[in-house]
Formats: sequence, structure tokens, C-alpha cells
Amino acid sequence: MRRMLNNKVLLAINILDYLRGQDEAVTCARIAEEMASPPAFTYQVLVRLRRKGYVESYNGPGGGYARTAFADRRNAAQLAEDLGSKAFLACPRGAAGSVYQELVDTLTECYV
Repeated sequence: MRRMLNNKVLLAINILDYLRGQDEAVTCARIAEEMASPPAFTYQVLVRLRRKGYVESYNGPGGGYARTAFADRRNAAQLAEDLGSKAFLACPRGAAGSVYQELVDTLTECYV
């Protein structure tokens, strides 16, 4: 049986792509709204991204989540592995590049 990337990895990639275009931190609620994702699920993904160093979180007024430079040095296969997904194990490509670009290059080819 072949499976596409799981929702957690897809949401993480979309969040990182969205945060790339933001000049300041964005709240979880705003990210969930932009992603059309349940806030609780979005929060779970953001917590994992923060723990792995892909985003930073800020408290207080103007707080929220911002993408880190570390995220730009990781590719989609590494992100999937960091989030506990094996979806990219069969991918033929593993070259470094931005997470989103790597996904675009490999999404239709990568199955478990």
C-alpha cells in the first residue's frame, strides 16, 4: 500500500512556507486560520517545529512564531524525519535545499 505524506508533515511544510513571507511573529490562531487547520492540531505541529529548531516562539504582545535560519538549512526529507515520519525514506532525492522547494520536487514521487 502506498501512502502520501502525512498531514503533520504537510502542515509543517505549509507553515514554514507561510512564515518565510512574514516580517514578524505570527500567532498560532492566525497560522491555523491561514492554513485552514484546527488550532489544536496546528499548535501540536508548531510545538514539534519549535522543539526541533525550525521556529522560535515569542511571548507577550507581538508574540507568536517565527521561522529560524535553521529551517532554511534543512530539506523536506530531514523535516519529515525530524517530525517522526518515514514518508521520505523511499525518495530518490536528498539534496539540500529549502524545505518547500524540496517538497515541490519530490511530493509526487515520495511514498512509503
